[in-house]
Amino acid sequence: MKIDSLAQFVEFARSQPGKLNWGATAGALEFIVPSFLKNAGINMVHVPYREFAPALNDLSEGRLQTYFSALACAATSAGRQG
Repeated sequence: MKIDSLAQFVEFARSQPGKLNWGATAGALEFIVPSFLKNAGINMVHVPYREFAPALNDLSEGRLQTYFSALACAATSAGRQG
């Protein structure tokens, strides 16, 4: 399913309680994302990561449905690949 907006993400995630997972590296996102999910009425399983690369591998292989990252981390990683 292609999701083009945050509203579509929320709608889809709400329809799949406990079936989807999300990942993030250690830091503020481990507090921010659960708060967002709770306020949005979304039940997702957290998969913690120490580093960005393993999370991207799991995301690309379909073992992880959603990855949350700080923009600076994502931009730095994208710059290394290209």
